[in-house]
Amino acid sequence: MAQVPNGNGINRILPPQDIQPRPNPSSTPAPLPDLPEPLQIPISPF
Repeated sequence: MAQVPNGNGINRILPPQDIQPRPNPSSTPAPLPDLPEPLQIPISPF
């Protein structure tokens, strides 16, 4: 861990595609509306 103070370990785990802001804006608006819907459904039957 101390051998990679530059952050090489973090870069290795996260691919170059995930770091790019391309998939971020497209994936953010989609999961947002889908989350509130299923969350309320399980709370009602409980």
